[in-house]
Amino acid sequence: MMVDKIIEPDSLRALPRGFSVGVRLPWYRTVPLSTVEIVSLKVDERQIPGGNIRFAINGGEWSLDELPALTEQDWFVIDTAELRVRDERLESGSEHAVELVLAVFPPYIRGLRRLLRWSLRMKVH
Repeated sequence: MMVDKIIEPDSLRALPRGFSVGVRLPWYRTVPLSTVEIVSLKVDERQIPGGNIRFAINGGEWSLDELPALTEQDWFVIDTAELRVRDERLESGSEHAVELVLAVFPPYIRGLRRLLRWSLRMKVH
């Protein structure tokens, strides 16, 4: 799988109460959100608390704790999800290193846990 594609280039955006970053599915088939785990998100080596992160896709937005119950919400391979981080401000125009660790548990391959880590330096738009 193309681990270098899990963070969408040029997707770091300032929000009124935080920031967001685009995330791509590192798998070759669509999977339900219940099989996705955001293991960690760091900005400039600073760990972002999981409680501050929301996962947005398909017109919905959920806390990371809600993902395991979302068996009917799919992440299609062509779609970019958005991690929306609250209470962590980034200034527009500033540059930051973003590191994401993401796990996928494909429902059709029993016992497989695909763990992927990638970092990318980006400017805030």
